[in-house]
Amino acid sequence: MSHQKNDALKQAVLDALRYEPSVSASDIGVTADDGIITLSGHVTSYIEKRAAEAAASRVKGVRGIA
Repeated sequence: MSHQKNDALKQAVLDALRYEPSVSASDIGVTADDGIITLSGHVTSYIEKRAAEAAASRVKGVRGIA
């Protein structure tokens, strides 16, 4: 996947996290590599972690989440 596509996918995941009301997106970092998304940072609960993963997985082009 090209650098541009990785950047676009990263931005799409960041946008999805921002629109997820149960997630504090400002505390979560995102990297993308060939459709694999890595979420990093801090969440306040397991429920918020699962919500962030679910929001990221709904983005078209995401093949996996680390």
